[in-house]
Amino acid sequence: MSRPKYQIQPADIPHALAYLHNALEDPNYPVKAPGRKDFVRYLEQLAKSMDDDPEADARIFNTWCETCLNSDQWRRLKTSIRKRRYQANDCEDVQATLSKEAHHALKKLKSLSQSNSLSAALIWAYQQLKYLE
Repeated sequence: MSRPKYQIQPADIPHALAYLHNALEDPNYPVKAPGRKDFVRYLEQLAKSMDDDPEADARIFNTWCETCLNSDQWRRLKTSIRKRRYQANDCEDVQATLSKEAHHALKKLKSLSQSNSLSAALIWAYQQLKYLE
């Protein structure tokens, strides 16, 4: 039996909207029929009226995404939702001020660890140090 088709849940709509908003900033981000303008207009409308009926919003949103996104875009959207869900549940953000030198060192560490964020790079470095103990 095949795996059930992915469905965006009501709680995931804000994560999906954030991802698509960023993706659609790129004018070269491909959107299938009914078209980019209609999809963007729908996303803006959804962002404004999300609390009316979350279950219906999720069903309609899925239909729009199935219509407008290709399989690679769906995969990226699902990955983004999972990451944003994890980040929202795992920790709360803390702001810190860094010197330029510290920021540069963190960027090098991020590259070395092949992490997606400076936070992930720091966690990676900490785990490496614990491993050496």
